[in-house]
Amino acid sequence: MPNTAFSVERFVFLPVGVFVARLKGPNRFDVSAANARKLCDRFAEGGLNALISDYCDCTLGHQPHEYRQIADVFAAGMPKGMAFAYVYQPEQAAHIMVMTRILNAAGLKVRGFNDPLEAETWIFAQLGADRSAASAPRALDPPQAEG
Repeated sequence: MPNTAFSVERFVFLPVGVFVARLKGPNRFDVSAANARKLCDRFAEGGLNALISDYCDCTLGHQPHEYRQIADVFAAGMPKGMAFAYVYQPEQAAHIMVMTRILNAAGLKVRGFNDPLEAETWIFAQLGADRSAASAPRALDPPQAEG
């Protein structure tokens, strides 16, 4: 029987401070909103400079009007000018288009990618760093079941 639980794997590239969240399984709006607030709190603590949210193994259970609510959490809680990359499946393009439009308008630097390495390369370039010179990201904790 396939695993239908939602979980998040969390990694960080040091010393540049790139936080990577790999979402897996079905993601509900309430869980997504709570995780957005947690991410904003984590960035407010310092030491993190950019974010990659990887939705490739995630099924979004959000309605279009809920995308804006999640974007508003990030727009209010993330540092202006911060680089933020989404990695997504083609069927998630509408979600990513809404999020990138709102977050770019709010002063973040946001792009969507279909390839995780392209997202990492872009994020590192935004920080003036070279992805090819970086080591593998460090796992922050074991995968966390959410919701």
